[in-house]
Amino acid sequence: MKGSTLAYLLGTIAVLHLSQLSAASDQHRPSSCPASGVPDLHVELDHRAAGLSEALVGHFSKHAARYARDLAELVAIPSVSALPEHFADILKAAEWVSRRLHEAGLRNASILPTEGPHPVVYAEWLEAGPDVPTVLIYGHYDVQPVDPLQEWRTPPFQAVVDGDFVSGRGVDDDKGGLLQPIHAVEALLAAAGKLPLNVKFMLEGQEEIMSPHLRNFLLSHAQLLSADVVLSADGSQPASTQGGLSLGMRGVASLQVDVSTASSDMHSGAKGGSVPNPNHVLAQILASLHDPNTGEITVPGFYEGVQVLTDADAQDVAAFSVYDSSEELAKLGLQGFSGEDGYGTLERRWFRPTLEVVGMSGGYGGAGIKTVIPRAQRPQRSRVGSSRGSSQPTSSGRWGQVTAHINSLAPSWANVSVMDLGGGCASWSSQRHSTSNRAAAAVLADVFGVPPLYYRDGSTIPALALFQSVLGLESTKFGFGLGDRIHAPNERVLVSMLEKGRRAWAQLLLTLPSAQITQQETCHHPAPAHASTRPRSRRSAPGNRQMHVTHPAARLRLRHERPPYGSGPLPCIECPTPASSHLP
Repeated sequence: MKGSTLAYLLGTIAVLHLSQLSAASDQHRPSSCPASGVPDLHVELDHRAAGLSEALVGHFSKHAARYARDLAELVAIPSVSALPEHFADILKAAEWVSRRLHEAGLRNASILPTEGPHPVVYAEWLEAGPDVPTVLIYGHYDVQPVDPLQEWRTPPFQAVVDGDFVSGRGVDDDKGGLLQPIHAVEALLAAAGKLPLNVKFMLEGQEEIMSPHLRNFLLSHAQLLSADVVLSADGSQPASTQGGLSLGMRGVASLQVDVSTASSDMHSGAKGGSVPNPNHVLAQILASLHDPNTGEITVPGFYEGVQVLTDADAQDVAAFSVYDSSEELAKLGLQGFSGEDGYGTLERRWFRPTLEVVGMSGGYGGAGIKTVIPRAQRPQRSRVGSSRGSSQPTSSGRWGQVTAHINSLAPSWANVSVMDLGGGCASWSSQRHSTSNRAAAAVLADVFGVPPLYYRDGSTIPALALFQSVLGLESTKFGFGLGDRIHAPNERVLVSMLEKGRRAWAQLLLTLPSAQITQQETCHHPAPAHASTRPRSRRSAPGNRQMHVTHPAARLRLRHERPPYGSGPLPCIECPTPASSHLP
């Protein structure tokens, strides 16, 4: 969920807003929609340069208005997965997506229940035969809440043209994203009457709340979802002029810290200076998590098993020329960067574990002042994180370290408790030279006109790690947003990126059938015991190509986010290291 997974933390009245981008540099007002309420999102691109057929080019051009209408209709459904008052909208969005998959020509479009109120939408087209790949296309139709509402310049659940952009909740993450492969499949079917490979869609409605029921859903639907590879429509590109492939994402886990010192609030004048203040206690504990001089996390043992940066890592960072630190400082209104000494900004985000406090509250926070020492803290939301491998096989090691550190600092006159909030997910990594990544790289080079960059995300998509650990499936991220204000007010996406995405998805689906899976790019580590042993397609049985999977393990975040295992020297390309070194 792109790094904004939330957990509860108790603390002082200060609140840290980590995902809200400053809009101070964007003072222009958006253009209004046409009278129909559907924005004009048509942009002419040279599809012929990509080798697309005349029929495909014609279909994309002819249906530009339909694509705009699709986005407007889906954005208009407030499918906020975190809020119970929108559970009916979740079902409404699922029904819309299922109907649109059917209209695109896919078979067996259906809404499948999960253990919660957020169903999965499934559809398939399996008529290409047994000798071509089967791809599982992933995306999510749920969105983040829209607060603070007063900071939106346009109605959040309305797709509004804003210069070269279209704004609205979900236009990028991930309603605009999931529509692109649907449109591409529809165009391929319309142009040729068939697809060059077998396709399954699995679109979920709870990604933004960490996909809490997805693991069990995958376990119970492993046969239905069997495939050769996952293609994720959830994701982004480094820039509008530069394509890229993500090789890893952070995992996430959460804890809650409660501090209480009395059974009642007390007058801060009458009792102040003579009774313990829980705000003071919590502030001291939280301040102790990081060394103020080096930025290092001070929890004993926290860095055990974290891999060192490799030459390949350094080359990826150096090649990531689209990142401009000065531009980011200005855009976010930052006075400077901070973090662990000895690492640059991208290295900290891509490779190092983090432990972040994202919210705290305690005592009176209303207008004016209330002279009271609170008896305890009240819940606010928080987060702590990382994206690189560790030898810690379970969450108990990390949580034990953090809990022990916090308890060691608790004074005898304060009750301090630490609770694992659950709802976390494993980190995810992808082989640089996997078949689908190589095919995607060729398409991106064609679409953008330059070779793609390779990078890692500090954010999280829980499903990708679950596809690895439960189904034994590798994933390629193939989203075409730019991560512009996602999860924040005024989310937007370049109109040209929506069109590039449709074109690129069509190209990728045309390219994959001719891609070859080689022995060098597969890992010979056994699948977990609970993974399906059914061949991913009739052309490849487990004995011919074994699955490369991550081993299940929880990840720490106070919210601790940890980097994707194996994200250093990508050992599974040639498997030079023992299986134990791949344990997250």
